[in-house]
Amino acid sequence: MKALYFSATLKDSVAPVWRRFAVPMNYTFQQLHDVLQIIFGYSGKEDFEFVFKNPKLRITMEKDLYERYLFLQSDEGKHYLAHKKEEGFAVDTSVEVAWAETLPLDPLTLKHREFEYIYDFSDDWTYDLELVDIIEEGENFPVVREGLGNAPFEACGGFDGYYELVDILTTPDHPDNEEIRVWVEEMGYQFYDQDDVNDALRIYGATQKN
Repeated sequence: MKALYFSATLKDSVAPVWRRFAVPMNYTFQQLHDVLQIIFGYSGKEDFEFVFKNPKLRITMEKDLYERYLFLQSDEGKHYLAHKKEEGFAVDTSVEVAWAETLPLDPLTLKHREFEYIYDFSDDWTYDLELVDIIEEGENFPVVREGLGNAPFEACGGFDGYYELVDILTTPDHPDNEEIRVWVEEMGYQFYDQDDVNDALRIYGATQKN
């Protein structure tokens, strides 16, 4: 089975956080999201988007956003836009919106190899993704080949909050050390371990119909 070999790098991080991984070519963007959640240790509870700058495209599972886009493409929506223009208001329709669950990675990522993955619009974890290669004889499940660094915790308040938590966790005599350590354990956060991640990816792959 052909596979797509991607790199994913966390933007604006002081310490490098990146993964190099392969997914079956017939995966959708929803499945790519699932894989990214596993390899960076996230829970999947927050919203996400894939963003292409050229063409201008947002790939989402946010129902309101997608339905609004479909409305603006309809005859009724075009009438609405014309009415707003007459009133002197401009509505930006230059960005297309696609549904992640049904949009396949091929051929979009083969034509436009660089894009962004944004997870949790509050903390705004943004990853630069690039299609590095096409593997002719790949696995029928995702696999990480290389990786470095731990992704920031969820629900920690962005980089400022994350670095504060790391400082507390690495300072044994800090008054909040035990409280934060317990919270981290309760949230299920784990440091990056490639073997553990690949075990989880293999299990995930077995649940997918390809």
